[in-house]
Amino acid sequence: MAKHWDQMVQTFGDEIWAQISSRSPDEAWCWEVLAPHVGESPKMRNDFLAYCSRERNQLSVDGIEALSRELPGSHLLREHCLRILGDGIHHKNLSPYDHLRREIVVGRILGNQFANEDGLQQKLEKVSETRPSIAFAGLSIAWRDSAVLKNTHAYIRGENYRAGYLNWPDAAAVCCLLDSDEQFCNFVFRFVDHASDSHWGFLSYCVDPIVERIQRAPQVPAAEYDDNWTEFFLGVSPICNDCRIGFSVDLALRIL
Repeated sequence: MAKHWDQMVQTFGDEIWAQISSRSPDEAWCWEVLAPHVGESPKMRNDFLAYCSRERNQLSVDGIEALSRELPGSHLLREHCLRILGDGIHHKNLSPYDHLRREIVVGRILGNQFANEDGLQQKLEKVSETRPSIAFAGLSIAWRDSAVLKNTHAYIRGENYRAGYLNWPDAAAVCCLLDSDEQFCNFVFRFVDHASDSHWGFLSYCVDPIVERIQRAPQVPAAEYDDNWTEFFLGVSPICNDCRIGFSVDLALRIL
């Protein structure tokens, strides 16, 4: 569909959304579906950017990711990210899973592409208690000396920590940044050991901070693995669990 977008627009004109969507001619919903593929066609890309320029509601997670690929660091991307940060409400078509994924994605975009934005650190810190995913994702990338991150880390490593206070992507953002070597190894052991938990749906957002921590501290503080991180990750993953094996292999390949 993306590769033949020109012909489809010429054929269906204003009726194209009704042709794509069987439930309603909803342009916003259609772009949610098409967003991952907008780079396949110059015409589709231009139409998508035009839609983003006039859209005043929140974009879906795939829409935000597509916009960040097509117009990185742009004013338009900034406006859509800040709209999501400021509103803090569910998009009408988002599942809880996609809502959490969008929080992480927007936080990472803000940290990676808008670190020089005046007042952005304070905006993220302000929502850290009610929306930790968007806050920790951004702060851990661009504002690593944030008092919010340090206080959160002190709490989760303290005696009064309440289990389940953070989800796994949030914990990875904080722990991989501030853990001691021993704490970090324990975190990875626990992460892999909970292979049945929902964090495997957010694996890429957990792997990135883990890999970055390894690159900053390339030696393993565990003598049985001879300072070899590849052996460490293969060793902590039971061969009976495909999910853990996939995680280990991904990490091993990325740190070689």
